[in-house]
Amino acid sequence: MWTRRLVCRPYRPTQRCKRLYQTSSTPIQRTVLPTIALTSLIAGGTGYWLASKSEPKTSVIQKRAMMPTQKTLHKAFKELQTILSPEHVTVDEQILQEHGYSNNSYHDEGAPNIVVFPSNTEQVAEIVKIADKYSLPIIPFSGGTSLEGHFTAPRGGICISFTEHMDHIIAFHPDDLDIVVQPGVQWEVLNQFLKEHNLFFPMDPGPGACIGGMVGTSCSGTNAVRYGTMKEWVINLTVVTPDGRIIKTRQRPRKSSAGYDLTRLFIGAEGTLGVVTEITLKLAVIPQVQAVAVCDFPSIRDAAAVVPEIIQAGVQVGAVELLDALMMKAINLSSPDLGYAEKPTLFFKFSGASQMVIDQEIKIVSDIAKRHQGGEF
Repeated sequence: MWTRRLVCRPYRPTQRCKRLYQTSSTPIQRTVLPTIALTSLIAGGTGYWLASKSEPKTSVIQKRAMMPTQKTLHKAFKELQTILSPEHVTVDEQILQEHGYSNNSYHDEGAPNIVVFPSNTEQVAEIVKIADKYSLPIIPFSGGTSLEGHFTAPRGGICISFTEHMDHIIAFHPDDLDIVVQPGVQWEVLNQFLKEHNLFFPMDPGPGACIGGMVGTSCSGTNAVRYGTMKEWVINLTVVTPDGRIIKTRQRPRKSSAGYDLTRLFIGAEGTLGVVTEITLKLAVIPQVQAVAVCDFPSIRDAAAVVPEIIQAGVQVGAVELLDALMMKAINLSSPDLGYAEKPTLFFKFSGASQMVIDQEIKIVSDIAKRHQGGEF
C-alpha cells in the first residue's frame, strides 16, 4: 500500500517578504510604542492624583481621632447632658485621672476629657453617635485593673464607664448553663451569685476585673489549662458599632451552622471595633472535690518538661502555675510560716467528681514529676 508522508520544514521567508517586514515594522516601532508609553504615564498620573484627592464618604473607620478643641468638647458635653442625667456626665479632674492613669503602666498615658456613666445599651448608642459627630475618641472602661493601662486616653475623648450603672445581671438560665450580664459585673461577684446554684464562671484573671474588660482583652487566668480562655465561654455579645448602631453577634441557641463568628471578632479587640454592652456567658458546674499540690524542681527546664507529659497522660488538672526561685523567696518573705523550698516550683489544682478520681490524678502527676527530679508533693 502506498502511503504519503508529510515532512515539516522550517519556514524561510523570501527576500521580498523580508523587505516587506522591514519596511512595515519600522513605522510601528517609531510611533506606536511611544504613544503607548505616554498613555500609560498619563493614566498612572491621573489615577495617583485621584486617589490622593478623593476620600471615602461612607467609612467611619478612617476618621482620625485628634486632640479635641475646647469648643468641640463644650458642644459634646452639652449634648451628652441631654441624653444622660447631669450627674452622669462629669469633667471632674479626680474622676478623669482615675479613668486615665495606672500606677502599673510604663506607657504614655492620658486622661479623657469627659467621663459618662450610661445605664443601658440605648444610651451608649447615643453617646457613640455624639462622639462620631465630633470625631472624639471613645474609651470603654469597666474594672480598670489592667496592669498595662489599656484604658488610658492618649488623645482625650469620652470615657464610657460601666462601673456605676451597667453592673447588673440581666437574665439567668440555670437549666441552659448560661447567663446574660452587663460589662460592669465583676467576675468574683458573679461567682458568688452562681455558687448558690452550684455553678461558676471559670475565667479568673486579676481580682476586681469586670466582664467587659475580660471580653476586651480575651482574658484567661489560672484555670486556662483546663477551661481555655474567654473566647470559649462567650455565647454572644450586644455591641454598639462606631457609628452608633446596635447589633447582636448571634442568638442564644447553640447551632452547628451559624455563619460568620462575629462574637470572637469582638473578643480581644479592646473596644477598637465597637463597645460591648451585654454579654451572654457559658457556665460550668462546680467540681465536687478539689485539691492543691506543690512540687519543687532543680531547674525551670525540669519543671516545664513535666506539664506536657501531664496533658498527654490525659490528666484533667484544674490549674498549673510555674514560679521561679525568686517568686518562691518572695512568698516566704510575705508568709514565713509556709517554708517553701526556694526553687522553681509548680502549683497544681485538681478537681473532680470524687476523692478517688483526685487521688488517681495526683498519683499520675507525682510519678511524672519524679521522672524529672521533682520533690515530694
